Amino acid sequence: MPVNLELKAKLVHPKKVLRTLKDLGNPSEKLIQTDTYFLVGDGRLKLREFGNGSSELIHYVRNEGEGKRWSRYDILPVSEPTETKGFLRRAFGIDVVVKKSRLVYFYKKQARIHLDKIRGLGLFIEFEVYSKKNRQRPVHIYRELVSMFGIEKESIIRCSYADLMRTKIKAMKR
Repeated sequence: MPVNLELKAKLVHPKKVLRTLKDLGNPSEKLIQTDTYFLVGDGRLKLREFGNGSSELIHYVRNEGEGKRWSRYDILPVSEPTETKGFLRRAFGIDVVVKKSRLVYFYKKQARIHLDKIRGLGLFIEFEVYSKKNRQRPVHIYRELVSMFGIEKESIIRCSYADLMRTKIKAMKR
């Protein structure tokens, strides 16, 4: 199971982040994604559908508590997303759906930087630093990115977009 170190933060100072991203160059890709999360017992399971028609099933387990957010994940390409979504909905039930547009940047070939616009939630930055053999280099790159982008502790989010969306939906029902 691949492993990465993640950070997600609400953009408090978008101008600084956008300037820093501009210094990195153009994004490698722009993605339109719909993530459908299913109700599973261990970790999270989501069907990610891309705007170009491709899709993948992603299962991941991540520490959402204190400390570094190491994530173990598996990705499976899906050729029939509509049928897969129906199957998983019947088997597990749908938890929440998150729609986003994402600009992807790379840093030192080991980190992905995402500028995410989440429908109904706003603008976020996310780092995913891949761990190949040890965890020292990813931690070093992670710290570089936090410093480079001026990420403040108060803006760091220790949950998934699904958790944020679920919280917003519950608040709207009150």
